[in-house]
Amino acid sequence: MDNRKHIKIDEGAPELRKPDLEDLWNDADDARDWWLENKRQDVAITLTGMLDERQITFADLGRRLNWKRSRVSRALSGRENLTLNTIAEIVRAADLDFDLLVRFRGASRALQPWERSSMDNAALSQAETLLEYAEDLCAKTKAMHSTAETIVKRAFRDDRSKETKRFALSTLVSGDNGHEELLEAA
Repeated sequence: MDNRKHIKIDEGAPELRKPDLEDLWNDADDARDWWLENKRQDVAITLTGMLDERQITFADLGRRLNWKRSRVSRALSGRENLTLNTIAEIVRAADLDFDLLVRFRGASRALQPWERSSMDNAALSQAETLLEYAEDLCAKTKAMHSTAETIVKRAFRDDRSKETKRFALSTLVSGDNGHEELLEAA
């Protein structure tokens, strides 16, 4: 006897089927469109960043290229598929030049000169902070060394018990921040 339940498929339910070549092609086309859209956005962001760095407004660019403001906005919106000629005109109007840089997929993109200089400024600021910290640490280390010398000289100069000398040395070795109190006690 068969104990399995039989389920009737509703005739109104959508039919499940394996994807065919057309479906796969359409999916690949969607991925390609998305990738190209991102590349258009990257170009627009780079060009806009370049103009900002050069302190060129859209109106200034329009005058330099003899374009209407609407044309400049469209070109830098990231939605338009710019030709190499258009990109070259915009870059030249900013009194700059450009090259094509190819990289492996997934690799970080190269920095633009204005991005590099702002990162250099951030790195310089971090380096200055680290230098201040190192100088402070060096001054504290010198103070602790001086304290340690004084304690050791006093501990072994005076006729103190071995326990006091052991306490003084163990406190120094432990790196305790109480070197001022230890100096006073010594």
